[in-house]
Amino acid sequence: MTRILETSELLTIYAPATKRLHLYDYDGTLTPIVDNAARAILSDLHISLLKTLANHPHNTVWVISGRDQAFLQAQLGSLTNIGLVAEHGAFMRRPQSSEWENLATEADMSWKATVRQVMETFESHHPGSFIEEKRVATVLHYRNVEQQGPAEKDAIDCKKSLEKALENWDVEFMSGKCVLEARPTNVDKGQIVRRIVGEMEHTMGCSPDFVFCIGDDVTDEGKERLSSPFSSHTQSPTIVLQHHVLRGLYYRDRI
Repeated sequence: MTRILETSELLTIYAPATKRLHLYDYDGTLTPIVDNAARAILSDLHISLLKTLANHPHNTVWVISGRDQAFLQAQLGSLTNIGLVAEHGAFMRRPQSSEWENLATEADMSWKATVRQVMETFESHHPGSFIEEKRVATVLHYRNVEQQGPAEKDAIDCKKSLEKALENWDVEFMSGKCVLEARPTNVDKGQIVRRIVGEMEHTMGCSPDFVFCIGDDVTDEGKERLSSPFSSHTQSPTIVLQHHVLRGLYYRDRI
């Protein structure tokens, strides 16, 4: 049952933990959703809060986003204590490292031409929509379309067309807040979180004893897929929050 998370309850769980894992989405979580994605910039306050969290010896902090490497590097690259994951798990930069690792080097990307062709049909019918090409994903954005009702309906039809056209490919299609994203099935936040937890277990010799995971929509895999990576790894308190914009170190939401 969904309930309100009290600050006092969170602190009671958080304070004694010594191997804490923090996992934050970017858009809609660290920053509000905005019409122009380029304007989703972290404030100095939020940068300071993340730095404070990451500098604590009991904390391991990761930002896991659909954004590309260049954007995350520009916004958060100076915070060397924070791990970064771009394109939902295709690329990662570990804490204390300046190198980005490509985790999708063996993925066949030839499906992208078909995806773009189908998405261009949607784009031609809905002024304000546009297609974003990432290294391992193709994303249709329609937040700035004036008639959202017809756009949502056509986005559903577009997804169905893509699923039919690429039914024999290892590609999945994720619908989010005015976005439709196509990406390899083995690239998602659930997979990357499993990897992060596994690496923590290897380096520390045990599982994290506190997990704090925040995302804002279905592109964060939903509550079930976000929490599932921990079920087989750890018995630690796992708090999964959704539909929230970060305001500070401690805040209320639903779990």
